[in-house]
Amino acid sequence: MGADGVNPILFQVLVGTAEREWFEPHYFKRSLKPLGQIRDIVPEKPNSPNALIDACIAFYPRHFENCPYCRHTATTRMIASGSPHTEVMKITGHTELKTFLHYLNITPETAKRCAACLDNYLNENDLQFAESNLIN
Repeated sequence: MGADGVNPILFQVLVGTAEREWFEPHYFKRSLKPLGQIRDIVPEKPNSPNALIDACIAFYPRHFENCPYCRHTATTRMIASGSPHTEVMKITGHTELKTFLHYLNITPETAKRCAACLDNYLNENDLQFAESNLIN
């Protein structure tokens, strides 16, 4: 039984703190499944304030699927991590791009990463264009 003495414990998130903090699920109910093949999560930095909720969403997504805040948070964080939009849409159950974009919240870090990718792309193409002009 859980802490309330009534509801059963369905899963636990074990926290390891060796050289780097990590989260690992322990399921008491075998029918529970994580997102994809996730076996553990290593936060970007120790004591990350959002790491535990991220782990809970990843390890037991069915519990959070009706929570708009959690769905929005999970969608935003998956995109911020660099996951492809099409994969995130499958994981979160979105079939329409218009609906998916409603949940999407681009963080400043994501915007910077996208700008850097575009800058790299433009620099690479300008370099290739200049080299091709020198050869001809």
